[in-house]
Amino acid sequence: MWDFVKSAVSWIGKSVRFVGEVVYECKRVVWPTRSDVFVTSIMVFVLSAIFSVFFFVIDQVLGSVVGWVLGMGANV
Repeated sequence: MWDFVKSAVSWIGKSVRFVGEVVYECKRVVWPTRSDVFVTSIMVFVLSAIFSVFFFVIDQVLGSVVGWVLGMGANV
């Protein structure tokens, strides 16, 4: 019975210490400024648009090549 109580108290103590360490670490975090977040978000949107256009063009080209190759066998 006492072993159970000791383990419960130990678990509670470890949990409290863990939460304290989390709070301490959160206070040390250097959060980005509003302008950093804005610039980074714009970069993500622009790069997403560029990559989507790039992959669309590659998909169209490869689709045309595959269609042309498969169409060659139909003319024989």
